[in-house]
Amino acid sequence: MTATPPWFPDEPTLPADPSGEGAARTVRPKAAARVLMTNRNQLELRASDLESLVPPGHRAQLVWGYVERQNLEGPYAGIKAVEGGVGRAAIAPEILYALRLYATLEGVGHAFGTTRLTQTHDVYLWICGAVQVNCHTLADFRSQEGDALDELLTDSVASLMAAGAVKLKAVAQDGMRVRASAGTTPTVWAAQAGRAA
Repeated sequence: MTATPPWFPDEPTLPADPSGEGAARTVRPKAAARVLMTNRNQLELRASDLESLVPPGHRAQLVWGYVERQNLEGPYAGIKAVEGGVGRAAIAPEILYALRLYATLEGVGHAFGTTRLTQTHDVYLWICGAVQVNCHTLADFRSQEGDALDELLTDSVASLMAAGAVKLKAVAQDGMRVRASAGTTPTVWAAQAGRAA
């Protein structure tokens, strides 16, 4: 008796002589290998302190140390929540100022982008130190402090550059409203390693 060809190519085949020694065995397809594959969407809780997120000597630590030495009496004077009183505690001006200064050094110029980084980036998480900051708070801090904050930021960047902590690659004029004109472009200054380009 001749063996009939299988109906489907993947179907296991019987031996040609069913009365022979291999009658009880059938040829089975090889099973797929079982392996552990990456799953980077898996949420994990890791025991870690915020201090370990930033190595010693990191730029963020230099910025924080610089901010701690600044006179922030102006921002503190505007805080209405006081010890023994009612109301929600305000975010320390040191945190808001350090976020603004570090974001400026990293080229992030708007409150929304900075806020997103405070939720995802280790350095910004370290600066916040488990304090939740939203974009409205950052924007309000900038608008309320106005010229004083801009002057402080300018002095801060200049001091950090003089100390060699940062290198400024580009400086641009910020937010001045001018009448639109098709023939003119806004003035932009650039500096490379401390020299005007």
